[in-house]
Amino acid sequence: MAEQDFPNVYKVMDEYGEQIVKEMEAILTKANKRATGALISSLDYDVDEKGEGVFDLIVEYIDYGKYIQSGRKAGAKQPPIDAIVKWLKSKKYKAQKGKNIKSKAYIVAKTISQKGIKPLNFNKPFTDLKSNNDFINDIQEAFKKDIEDQLKKMKE
Repeated sequence: MAEQDFPNVYKVMDEYGEQIVKEMEAILTKANKRATGALISSLDYDVDEKGEGVFDLIVEYIDYGKYIQSGRKAGAKQPPIDAIVKWLKSKKYKAQKGKNIKSKAYIVAKTISQKGIKPLNFNKPFTDLKSNNDFINDIQEAFKKDIEDQLKKMKE
């Protein structure tokens, strides 16, 4: 059985996927985590049909999102200088007279290494989904409707 056998379940998963991505964007924006916009614009979801009415909802984003989500521990390895330079440029940082942007990037990277970065749980809307009663009820109702529709087709 494929997606067309469970269109209501697929639709509910798709709607929640879209909602989750919007909520994740809002969390990142509210926390001012929109330097280049790359993380927010990379947020995406996919409803993956596994067969027999089983679907996975997958939320994806670029790799460095894991550092925003999990933070960085103090004492960890410095982040790459080039990544910090790119971030500084996105913030429209202007180097002080006699200094260049790489010097500032080195200082920022060293500070991140020493102090770490506080995590931001922007995955929360996704991780909370399995205990969201509205989602559970909506999926159950959609599955029930799909089964009823399939039984009607078998009787025809």
